[in-house]
Amino acid sequence: MLEMDKVLDISNNLMRELLSRWAADKEAFRIRKSIVTFSTLDVCFALGLPVVGEEVKMENDGGGVVNTLFEEGEEMNLSTILKKLEDKNLNKNVDDFVRLYILLGLYVFYVPRTSRTFTYFAFKCLDNLDALQLYNWGGGAVYDVLVTSLTRASKVYYEDKNVSEIYLAGCVVVLQVWAVHHVGVGDRAQCIGFPRFLHWPSVNNRGRRLHEVFLFAEIVCDWPVSAEEEGIQILKEALADSDEGVGEGSGGKSEWDDLVYQHKLCEKKVVDNELKIDHLDRQIKEVRQMLVKENEWSVGFVRGANPTSHGASCAGPSSCSLDISKIYKTFFAFKFDMKRVIVDIQNNMLTRLDLQSLRPRSRVDNMVMLFVTGFLNMNQIVHFGVVNRFSFNPFFATRVIEEMINNGVQNSWSSLDYMSFYENALFPYQGISYCDYVFVPTVFKKHWWLYALNCRTRQLHVLDSIGHGIQDRFKIDKAMVDRLQHLFEILDEFSGKSGAQISFVKGNVPLQPNSYDCGILVVKYMELWDGSQHLEGNTFPNYTTKELLRFRQEMLTSWVLHECNVQRKAVLTDLEVDCP
Repeated sequence: MLEMDKVLDISNNLMRELLSRWAADKEAFRIRKSIVTFSTLDVCFALGLPVVGEEVKMENDGGGVVNTLFEEGEEMNLSTILKKLEDKNLNKNVDDFVRLYILLGLYVFYVPRTSRTFTYFAFKCLDNLDALQLYNWGGGAVYDVLVTSLTRASKVYYEDKNVSEIYLAGCVVVLQVWAVHHVGVGDRAQCIGFPRFLHWPSVNNRGRRLHEVFLFAEIVCDWPVSAEEEGIQILKEALADSDEGVGEGSGGKSEWDDLVYQHKLCEKKVVDNELKIDHLDRQIKEVRQMLVKENEWSVGFVRGANPTSHGASCAGPSSCSLDISKIYKTFFAFKFDMKRVIVDIQNNMLTRLDLQSLRPRSRVDNMVMLFVTGFLNMNQIVHFGVVNRFSFNPFFATRVIEEMINNGVQNSWSSLDYMSFYENALFPYQGISYCDYVFVPTVFKKHWWLYALNCRTRQLHVLDSIGHGIQDRFKIDKAMVDRLQHLFEILDEFSGKSGAQISFVKGNVPLQPNSYDCGILVVKYMELWDGSQHLEGNTFPNYTTKELLRFRQEMLTSWVLHECNVQRKAVLTDLEVDCP
C-alpha cells in the first residue's frame, strides 16, 4: 500500500466537464475535433498498478478468506472493516490483517462505489497474498469500474436527469491525473514521478476556465518516460501491452518510434488540408462577393436604392407583391395584444410591443436590434452557407459600456462570454476570425452607432450618424478597442497565427436627417457598408427622412410576410390581408 502525505482535492467541475465529453463507444474523450483515448496505460501511470495479468472480475464470487472474517448477514462496509482492523484478536493473524488492510484500500481508494457496502468483488484474489502481483488490478478492476461508471453517469448527464447530483464510482483520481497530463488543466510539470498521483497537481476549479482550457489547450497524447522509470517492471509490461506510444527520448522500442512518426505525419497532413480548405473557402467567398457587388452596383448605390448586398439583408423572402405602405399602416392601426408574438423566424421573435419602435419617428429599441443581428447572420448562412459580415447583438456593447463605467475594461472574458452575444448554434465561435467584417451595434443615451471591424486590416471604424458622437463616446471607443483586441488575441491563439493590433478609424458617413433614425441607419450600415468611398467622399448614401421611413416599412412587412414566420398566417388573417 502507498502512504499519501496530503489530501487529494478532486475538482467537481472537471469531472462534469469530462462527463460532457465522454464517448462511451470509443472509451475516449472528445476534445475539439480529436478523440483522446482513456486506456489502462493511463491507470498504470496514475496509480502504479499492473494492467496485465490474471483477470480480476468485479463480481461477488461468494468465497475467499476475507468473507470468512465477517459474520453471516454482516455488512461489509467502511465501519465494519475498520472495526475488524482494530480487533486485537484478529490482529494476531498477520495475513488476515493484511487482507483486510488491502480490502480497505480497495474500498476507499482504488475501486470505491456509490453503494455503502462492498459486495461486488473477486474476494478470492486476496487469498494468496504472494500472488497479488499476478493480477490485472489496474485494468480489470480500476479501469473497468471507471469506464462503466463514466458511461452510466454520462447518460444521466446527456438526458438531463438529476444533473445536480451525478455520482461517479471508481478512482476518479485517475481522471484528474489524465486531464492534467493530456489536456493541461493543471501544471504538467508538477505531475511527475511514478505513480503520478503521489505528485498531485493543483487544478483551476472554475467551470468557465476549465471549459476554455479544453477548447484551446495543447493535447498531449503520449506519456514521457524518464530513465529511472524505464526500469520499473510494472511500467515496462504496461507499455509492451499498450497500443500507445511513449514520449521521445524514452528508450521505447523502434516500432513505437515509427508509430509516433507516422502519427505526426498524419497530423501534418490534416493541418495542411485544413489550410487548403480555408484558402478555397476564401476564394469561394471572394467570387460570391464579386458577383453580389456586380449586381449591387448595377442597381446603383443611389438614393432610395435598397440592394441586398453580401446576402446580409434585413428583408426576407416572401411570395407576396402587396403595397407595403398599406400593410404597415394597417398593422399599427390594428389593436393587437402588446404581448402577442408577431414575428417568429427560426426562434427569433418579436412581440407587438417590440415592433412599436418601428412606428414613424420612433427610436429603434434593443429587441428589434437583437432580432436584426440574428436575422442578418442567419440570412448569410441560408444564402451562402458562410457568414462574411458577422454581427454581435447589442448587449455585447451594453456590457462593455457597463464595465467601463463600473471598473474599466478587464481581460476577464472567456470564450463563453463572447459566445453569449450571438446565436452560436448557427456559427462556430472560431469562425469569427475568418469573417470580412465584425459589427457591434451600440446604444448609449438613446443614440445608436456602429463599430465595424475590418478583420483583415484590423481597423475598427466607428460609423456615427451625428458625426462627433455623444458625450463619453471617446471612452467607449477605447473600451471597445480593448475588448475586441482581447477577442482576437484568443482567436489568433486558437488558429496559431499572429494578428495585428486593432487600430481606431473614424468612419465617413453622412449625418442623419432627423433626431430619431440613428437605429435605422445602423441597420443599413450592417447590411451595406464596406468602407469604400463611392459617393463624394462618403462611404454611404445620404438618405432622406422619407427614404428611411420606407426602410422601416420594408423591414416590418418583410418580417411579417417572411415565408418562415410561423405567425404569418394568423397575423395576416387578423389584418384581413390576402397573401398566398
